[in-house]
Amino acid sequence: MLFTLAILACNTSTPPAPGEPREAPMNPAAEGTDVWCPAEPRPLAGTWLAPKGDGPFPTALILVGARPWNRWGDAPDAPWGHYRDIAEALVAGGAAVLVFDKGGTGQTGGTTVNLSARVTEARAAVSCALAQPGADPQRFSLVGHSQGSVVATHATVKGVPTQGLVLLSPLVEVDVLAALPDGLQLTLVRGELDGADVDEKRLQVLSARRLQTRHAVIPNADHLLLDAAARVPRAEDPETAVHPAALHVIVDAVTSLGRAEP
Repeated sequence: MLFTLAILACNTSTPPAPGEPREAPMNPAAEGTDVWCPAEPRPLAGTWLAPKGDGPFPTALILVGARPWNRWGDAPDAPWGHYRDIAEALVAGGAAVLVFDKGGTGQTGGTTVNLSARVTEARAAVSCALAQPGADPQRFSLVGHSQGSVVATHATVKGVPTQGLVLLSPLVEVDVLAALPDGLQLTLVRGELDGADVDEKRLQVLSARRLQTRHAVIPNADHLLLDAAARVPRAEDPETAVHPAALHVIVDAVTSLGRAEP
């Protein structure tokens, strides 16, 4: 079953001043805890963010793209913080989330990893997320962006226990999508400026599989789902923000797991 979401442009919040540090979560509802996730060949440095309270909360793991971004979406040449925006929006919406530095970035260190190693990392991070206080293993989603969408899909096919798959600017191959397990709630989100038509074959495959699928195209958003209508990301100007319409779709996908359809 395919649901195409009509996403309307909406106002953005006031961005931070140029150069304003973004080193800590800015959402006062979020309680961040640094964690080390057991993994091979090295443990993964991460942060567990959850709403205030005991839970259990709908739970998500964010898998970042191919660029050398750390858990928040900051890299030496691109300190854009887009994964921080997503994590904070999830917590504000009532979900818990684990973000982590993939191999070769942040505190995890090491060297850049290939797809197989990234899938191994994802499996370790899933176990780590589900072991955190307040996590709900019955309402767990993988949120993968760009190359992270490939990692998330391969990990799901290989048996990672997830009920939801949220693919942002997806690059995943159609044959891997065809191998996804039944009963999965799948959401595809793409920026209008990234070329929405490239999802056509993927949607055909998913429709044939009869997977519960939602597809959203975000106006004036680019491959990073940044609000390109408001500002263009540049290495020297990290004043960027994920489009609020994209955040709405992501949060709804994660928090709607287990919710009865009207």
